[in-house]
Order: sequence, then structure tokens, then C-alpha cells
Amino acid sequence: MLTATEKGLKQIIENYAKEIIKYLLTQKVTFAIVCKVSKVTFNPLLPVVKGLPDLSLFVLQGYTLESVEMLEDSLVFEAGFGENSEGSFVTVPLNSIVQICENAQLEKDFPERILFMNPFGHLEEEKQNKGVQDSMRAFLQNPLNQYLTNKG
Repeated sequence: MLTATEKGLKQIIENYAKEIIKYLLTQKVTFAIVCKVSKVTFNPLLPVVKGLPDLSLFVLQGYTLESVEMLEDSLVFEAGFGENSEGSFVTVPLNSIVQICENAQLEKDFPERILFMNPFGHLEEEKQNKGVQDSMRAFLQNPLNQYLTNKG
């Protein structure tokens, strides 16, 4: 679990990401986000989505940019995927955003400017996984719990 300080900083960073996105939207500036796909939801879920790497870049331009809706703790937009540009509504929690880049264009390999980086992108998940592993280890080391793991 995160410490109280880390939780506070994480909240400040999420608010900062939200303010940057709100500003870019009011300016109608094309931008991109890099986010953890494992935290993102797609409606409908398309087969092509399963092939996305966990850290994926979403370019918000054209219709996708026009469709963006800012919610309290997430960003929602419609995007096309695959050869046929099948539409899906993408909900991106602010805490899943690792980077925000300005002037991102599909023709470019790299965005012009990185406006935001989230240093907590992987931290929470790693600490939670470690906590679960430590808890399981303690559980299995207790002799009274051995009957639960006995396969005989």
C-alpha cells in the first residue's frame, strides 16, 4: 500500500493531469496520452484491444478529440480501432495516465512536447502485489493452515 505521503502526492498529480487535459481541451489542441491499458475500459470491448501493449499511446485529434468528456476521475472518448476503425468508448482513469504529450500527430514518431509524467504509474500496483505475496507467504507458513494446501 502507498504511504500517506505517496497518497497525497498521487492525488496532487492526478489533479495536475486533469487540469492539463482541461486546458488542452479548451484550447482545442491535439494531444496524446500514454496510459496503462489494464486500468482502461472499452465499450464495446473489441478483439483488437486485447493486442494493445499495457502502456499504450492514444492520440486525441479530430473526432476523437471532439468526443472527449472529462469526468471527476476519468477521461472518456470515442476512438476507432483496427483496419475498419471500429468504434469503442474508452474510459481512462486519471491514475492510469503515465504521460500527456502536446502536438501529437499520427505522422510523427514522437510528440513535440511531454507536458506531464506520472511517477506513480507502476508504484501502487507493485506495492499491492508485494503486499498480497507477503500476506500469502505468512498464511502458508502458519502450520494451522497446512491442511488448506494439502493436495492429498
